[in-house]
Amino acid sequence: MRFAKLAVRVWGCQMDYDNPESTALAGIRALERFLEDIGMPGNFEELGAKKEDIPKLVEVLCYGNGRTGSISGFVTIHCHRL
Repeated sequence: MRFAKLAVRVWGCQMDYDNPESTALAGIRALERFLEDIGMPGNFEELGAKKEDIPKLVEVLCYGNGRTGSISGFVTIHCHRL
């Protein structure tokens, strides 16, 4: 429901109360169009990153700049070194 509310409030999507997941997906499509319109990459491939870059990205995100291996936000993600 959170993502459906975001879609309505930020992207002006119509709320489908019978199927809020469809509203959330409409919001995701709106975000993708926005990123495309401003010329920002929407995924790793468009960024030029490769599959083998992912472990380094995770290492920097989870442990760079004195981080302790957890990322907090909507949910907390606990990282584990490989």
